[in-house]
Amino acid sequence: MTLVQKNGTLPPALRDAPRYTVGGTAVTTFWVDAHGLPHRVVEASRQSHTRITETFTYSRWGAVGTVTAPPGVPGLP
Repeated sequence: MTLVQKNGTLPPALRDAPRYTVGGTAVTTFWVDAHGLPHRVVEASRQSHTRITETFTYSRWGAVGTVTAPPGVPGLP
């Protein structure tokens, strides 16, 4: 998605000024388990002069962690 689109998904208080999002892109990659629960999320944003990559890994002190769905999610234990 473009950074303009990504910016539009954020609450107004967290949005960047439009001049910072023009012409940029954001790619988000999800690693999920058999239940579709995320275990790693990587987001790479790029503008003409900058690239930022954020990685979120759900683990327990470096070991594989258990990700549990919130109560009431259909189809999950």
